[in-house]
Formats: sequence, structure tokens, C-alpha cells
Amino acid sequence: MAAVYRITEAGLNPLELILVGTALDAAGVELEEVQVEAFAGDTFIGIAKIRARDVESEVDGRPSDVFALAVRTGMPIYAVEEVIDWTGVEIPLETSPALKSEAEITNICKLTEDMINAMQKTSEQRSEAVVTHSVEELSDRMKNMARNIIGQVFGGSA
Repeated sequence: MAAVYRITEAGLNPLELILVGTALDAAGVELEEVQVEAFAGDTFIGIAKIRARDVESEVDGRPSDVFALAVRTGMPIYAVEEVIDWTGVEIPLETSPALKSEAEITNICKLTEDMINAMQKTSEQRSEAVVTHSVEELSDRMKNMARNIIGQVFGGSA
């Protein structure tokens, strides 16, 4: 397997992924890594390798969710060589105008973070009724995600 990318920037994830990461931490579940196992049709197939009480498990999920969770927790994302060979694109660093220097990359990350902060401030200005509805919906979604994770980790349902 080859490492695809590792991101350490904070604040780049949806609230529900932050909540899942926090819930996993509180339950003593550690995300070990995320793997892209295959590419079928137009879909990447990914798994999250987790550890709880010295028991390793693999949790299936939408690739976008497991990748975002890896980004949120700073874990590496790996892909089997066949997936990289089939779907990978080589981008030489020396010829890419957007990636000329580490300073430019840092600047892009800072601009992205500023945009996310601006969007969060805008979302905080919503009416109380809309926010309450969103919190209730998010809470229901998180309960379902937690039940699925606990079921896969401990072999039962919550």
C-alpha cells in the first residue's frame, strides 16, 4: 500500500465528523487508518480500521465519510497499488504552478481556513428555529452512526 495524503490542518471538517471523532475518543475507540480497497464503477470502496480494547475491526462507510474522519483525526489514508495504478494521476511538484513552494501551500490552507470560518459565522446567524431543527437532525444522525459503530466494534447493537 502507498500513503495517499496526510493532512494536519484543523477546522476543515463538518460538525458531524467532529462529533463522531469526539464520540470515538470518549468511547476509547482509536482510528488506526483509512484504506481505499478497490474502485468499482465510479465508486471508491473504503474502510476505516479501528481499535477498541485491543480488538481491531474494520468499519465500512461511505468513502467521503471515512476519508473526512481520517482528515479530522490526522490519520493517514492508504490505497492499494491497483487502485492507484487504475485511478491515480501523476502531478509533478516542480511543474505544478499551485504547488511551487511550501509558503504558497501554507497560504492556500490559511485562505481555506478563513473561508470556512466565514461560512461558519454566516451559519451562526441563522434563525433560532432553523438552528434548533438542524441540531435535532444532527443529533438523530449521530445516534444512528454511533449505534452502527458500536454494533460493528462490539458485535451487538446499542
